[in-house]
Amino acid sequence: MTASVYPVSNRSVCTPEPVSSPDERALFVVASVTTGNEDTNNGLERPVVEKRGTAVSETIQDGKMEAPSEPHQVRLHGEVLVLNSDYEPLNVCNLRRAILLICLGKVEVLHSGTTRIRTYHGEIHSPSVVKLRQHVKRPVPQLRLSRRGVFARDGYTCQYCGTTAKDLTIDHVVPKRLGGGATWENLVCCCRRCNTKKGDKSLASSGMQLRRPPRRPRYVPYISLTKYVQGTKNDVWRDYLPVVPDLRD
Repeated sequence: MTASVYPVSNRSVCTPEPVSSPDERALFVVASVTTGNEDTNNGLERPVVEKRGTAVSETIQDGKMEAPSEPHQVRLHGEVLVLNSDYEPLNVCNLRRAILLICLGKVEVLHSGTTRIRTYHGEIHSPSVVKLRQHVKRPVPQLRLSRRGVFARDGYTCQYCGTTAKDLTIDHVVPKRLGGGATWENLVCCCRRCNTKKGDKSLASSGMQLRRPPRRPRYVPYISLTKYVQGTKNDVWRDYLPVVPDLRD
């Protein structure tokens, strides 16, 4: 795949040469994003050619590579909810990957945003929710205990005082010196002030109480707890995500 440069009114435009197959064509996305602030003085648009796997987008001007400077050019950032053919939440991918799946005809767009993106297959709106055309069978993953998982389960809220401070940490309800282990039932989200106050004492000795007993959450297959909590705040995604009552609001 090569790109040819043709001068237009003292400004060079990067024009990809024809490719041999639709799959190869789908690897290149012209990220000319329309947001309503286009320059209409000269009627010219400087496309940004992005190749899959590259870290940054670049334009060609005067035979040299430089970063785009137009304020209306938006990079392909964002996340898209991917559903299986039976509408089961399967994954959360980035916008670039979703556009590639659309160009290859592997997904159907269920919901789109207002931003318009120009590809070699035409102009499309930025997808928000897509559904696979063919069913994908995947083994149900096991829920792994992690720091971020405990934070997501507890809603990023201290389970002693109820604060949502930024300096959150993990506290052992039953201290390690008393035989407390690293389990879902013994770990809670805690602010540093409460963690310092409790120390390595038990709840009875410290005089502190939990807002809610910790327990192993009901797992959402294929989607991490962090992505699930973030997805429930999206008005569109919420209609496709299952209800998990164990998670804090």
